[in-house]
Amino acid sequence: MFRSKIIKVEDFRTIEIFDLPTQALEVKNKIIQSLSKVVNKYSEYEEVADYVKKGDLVTLNLASATEKFNKKSLPVVVGSNLFNSSFEEQIVNMIPNQMELIKLNGDIIETIVTKIERKKIPELTDELIREENIDGVLTVEDYKDYLFDTIVSQQVSEVAEKVIDRVMEISEFEISKEDINRLFEGDVSKMTFLSQEEGKVLEEMTEMEIGQRIGEPSLAAFEVEYKNNRYPNYLKRALIGLSIAQDDNVTFNESTYESSFESSEYYKNYSLSESKKLFPYFNYLTYSYSAYAHEKIAGFFKEAFEQNKLLVK
Repeated sequence: MFRSKIIKVEDFRTIEIFDLPTQALEVKNKIIQSLSKVVNKYSEYEEVADYVKKGDLVTLNLASATEKFNKKSLPVVVGSNLFNSSFEEQIVNMIPNQMELIKLNGDIIETIVTKIERKKIPELTDELIREENIDGVLTVEDYKDYLFDTIVSQQVSEVAEKVIDRVMEISEFEISKEDINRLFEGDVSKMTFLSQEEGKVLEEMTEMEIGQRIGEPSLAAFEVEYKNNRYPNYLKRALIGLSIAQDDNVTFNESTYESSFESSEYYKNYSLSESKKLFPYFNYLTYSYSAYAHEKIAGFFKEAFEQNKLLVK
């Protein structure tokens, strides 16, 4: 197991990062935006005869002493600021075939609205939802549930990362150099195996090849960066996960290690011995306990959302 130790671990439940009302409002707004995207895909512009409003698509005839403002049948979406924000504000409330003199940066533009078209947004129906082709989502309520689960999962995943970072910051650890070296050796094992698959020798690869493989200009640079910065944090995360897993009576071991290869699509083309070179046991333990911390903490906050679903939907 780990030579590293956790001297004092902060209970993640005491970390004051998650504010349910604020998070719920963010989720609700994202759900509304997603629902709007669906109906907007099926929206159409229809001609109206009242007056220009923000969001309207207007067709304009412009005349001016300045060449760039001499335009016929110019389409402008009012309020989009794609033409000119000041100009667009000044044509609000104009009526069809009305002529106005618009002042813009010293230019006087004779402006006539020849047509006003307004976006007609359809009602959100089960039929429109089925057009999204989401497996198992057939109704508007299905889609709202799908959005809730998807958005909340993303939201609590982000919260979990912030909580883990904070727990790491205020907890006390004793990180073993032996563990750091074991992680490095595991990564070298993986890189060596993948290089051999390509008919290359890791130590003889060019700087570009090394960079593509490991994200650092050389194996020596990789060793410095990971041993000094990344591996200690990997181990801290894993130790937090280990402390949570022990409370839950959950263990990752040789048995779960080998079964993880059997259930993985990635490793199905490799033998067991090859898989172990790609993902050595100690690296598996570090990853698994780290992932358990994330999963458990994210699940804790997701449960808070589930219990207060009415705040969102």
